[in-house]
Amino acid sequence: MKLFIALIALLSLGAGAGVYFFYPTGEFAWMDAPYKNYKKTRSRLNYKAIAIDRGAKKHGQALSFPGPEAAMEQALYNCRKKARNCELYALGDEIIVGMDALAIKNLIEPYWNRHATRIFSSPWKGETFSGSDITAALAGMSAYGITRNGLRTTTMWGRTGSLKSDVLNNFARPPRKDSGKWWVQGDQLCRQYMSWYAGQKLCGALRRDGDDFLIYGKNQELLVIFKQVGD
Repeated sequence: MKLFIALIALLSLGAGAGVYFFYPTGEFAWMDAPYKNYKKTRSRLNYKAIAIDRGAKKHGQALSFPGPEAAMEQALYNCRKKARNCELYALGDEIIVGMDALAIKNLIEPYWNRHATRIFSSPWKGETFSGSDITAALAGMSAYGITRNGLRTTTMWGRTGSLKSDVLNNFARPPRKDSGKWWVQGDQLCRQYMSWYAGQKLCGALRRDGDDFLIYGKNQELLVIFKQVGD
């Protein structure tokens, strides 16, 4: 949740620049070709964003992420590999540079709702991890995910088996978060939170389809889709 709050604060950097709803013009004309290519991109997850450094005329983008917040954070991360003063430029197909933080925040849920219902009905497949490969893949990973019941989460998979998760689209006060542990049992990934899922042990297969990680339940039902943020 702290990552998301910091992210929203960054959105206001572009305030006062003017908002362009179709294609880049004027100060942002250099983004015309990158934006057109970006806008054509479609994927199963379909949440995407662009960040720019207007002075350096550099940009970074994030395509096919599990939720708007994940796409925005990754776009900023990719931009900062090339330049220092990065700000968000587009969320989905809408150019948002120049909007204030509240206006952008108000775009997140409608954007989420446009695509969320079809994510778990997509034909996910992927390679199933063995036990040792699960540990190597997850230890130390910071990830954004989506659950089958429609929650967007951030999760830190600790190197020593700790597990910390926040819910981004649950507006309870205080915001929902929990901690617990994860481990490998045979060729299954096991998780257990302090209070979520009534503290039950949850074990199932871990698969990878491209850059997306998939957690399955006992009956081979897809429960969680998540993706690493960063490299």
